[in-house]
Amino acid sequence: MTSVSTSSSILSRCLNVASIIRPVSNFIVLNFRPGYIMLHSSDRRRTSYAKIFIDTHVESDSEFILPFERRGVLDSKLDTSEFSISSSQMQIKSGGSGQNKNVVIKKRSTTSKPIQASFPSFDTLFSIPKKILDEALRQVSCSALVKETKSDDDMRINQIRFMSSESALYSFARFFASTVYVDSPIKDCSIVSSDIPIIRSFISKIESDSISIGLNESNTFFSSEDKSFILSVSKIPSKPHPFSPFDNSLFKSRITVNTPSLSSSLDWIIKASDSGQRVTLESDSENLRFVQSKDELSSIPILSHDGDHIHMDFPASILKSIISYVNSSSTDLMYGHPTMKTLLCVPSTSDNIKSFHYLQSMKPRLWTEIFSIA
Repeated sequence: MTSVSTSSSILSRCLNVASIIRPVSNFIVLNFRPGYIMLHSSDRRRTSYAKIFIDTHVESDSEFILPFERRGVLDSKLDTSEFSISSSQMQIKSGGSGQNKNVVIKKRSTTSKPIQASFPSFDTLFSIPKKILDEALRQVSCSALVKETKSDDDMRINQIRFMSSESALYSFARFFASTVYVDSPIKDCSIVSSDIPIIRSFISKIESDSISIGLNESNTFFSSEDKSFILSVSKIPSKPHPFSPFDNSLFKSRITVNTPSLSSSLDWIIKASDSGQRVTLESDSENLRFVQSKDELSSIPILSHDGDHIHMDFPASILKSIISYVNSSSTDLMYGHPTMKTLLCVPSTSDNIKSFHYLQSMKPRLWTEIFSIA
């Protein structure tokens, strides 16, 4: 029998990382290897790995599976955990502060199909500060159709792109888009939109100042700096759509309003309207009015105004969703670009990140004036 000891807090942290993915097999896997313990969990396209380094020499690989619903037995919330491994079972004894906990996990049947997995090895393409990557992914998800991306066909279309030439990420839907500029070098790559929540969850659970990103022929990898925590995501082949960022200083109109007031008015339109969510926004030198069928449903004061007055139509729910990504108490609405006269831009700025969210007025609706979509 082999005994292996580790800190319960490290084991808990590794469990949290492995548990971000609900496994398609309904099992979390523990592998005891020479020099480390590996926890991993996989669904159809993604695997989360966590490695615990150990001093005890394990003669040969030992694998145990734990039903996902029973994963809490690895989180004793005590000081230390000791694994006693035999050919038929694994016993976990945890202790601390005068308290002890004990659990026995039977080894999987030898007739079961092995769960093949090895800790990934990859070359780092680039590293990016953790906080910058997390906020950039949050901002670019504004136009990424995260919840709508379900089928393989959706995944081929709905992907966010990293552009090394611009140090920017971008995403777009039918008539709205987002571009996020980061103060950190990046390389060209892409991520399926529906993977953003898992990636952000992974980032939040690891203690690392930077995230390393790597690629091979079939997968994209996200890892801690020491590569003891890795998220592997399978690629979906996709043809990038051409995108050329344009000069945001050329908008003809720019008004500034209070962010909570703007969000409240849009929420009121969604609740009060009996003729759909399409709303007309009209400005004068003092107020921004929200009009439906010539009826003014709400108005808010304008904090500052530069350029022409605006008159534009938008779906209230989409505009409200975009406003939720603004990080300040005031919101700038920039309208009327030489490239597209009916284009609205909503900027948002935070530390080391500048985001621009675009929404086209409902006449016309297509993005093909900016994006050459085949």
